[in-house]
Amino acid sequence: MSIRFRSTNRRSPSVTFRQAVMEGQAPDWGLYVPETIPVLSPGIVASFRNRPYDQVAAEVMLPFVADDISPEDLAAVCADAYSFEVPIEQVGDGFYLLYLDRGPTASFKDFAARASSPVATASPLRCWLPHRGTPAARSPTRSTGWRVFPSWCCFQLRR
Repeated sequence: MSIRFRSTNRRSPSVTFRQAVMEGQAPDWGLYVPETIPVLSPGIVASFRNRPYDQVAAEVMLPFVADDISPEDLAAVCADAYSFEVPIEQVGDGFYLLYLDRGPTASFKDFAARASSPVATASPLRCWLPHRGTPAARSPTRSTGWRVFPSWCCFQLRR
């Protein structure tokens, strides 16, 4: 079962990943955040060693979206989104640096932006908000994130 999401203002009921994507922002004007954050066991973390970034990303994301996106679809989304090298450099004893400037625009935002639209539109999430007649994707913070979404706002209408 997937993790549920609650509003940062705590005045709206918790929702599923799909509902959070469809609503964009909670009715109480809060942002949706996970109710819980899964703890990765040392064994799971050790299994990430020498694996490509896209595989690690899919495994870490799966608990948040498991009810709405199959592991296979999520793996495909991550493989496509993270099709560039993500180097890790050891900078000290037990300290590592993950380079988040290796995406297409050399910005850390590439990591969220390249996966957010495909994850949000992964089947069965492709739909429009029927009661508003507007695309499902909206940036709840009205920040620069809205610039990511126009490229994936036109999908097939599903009811």
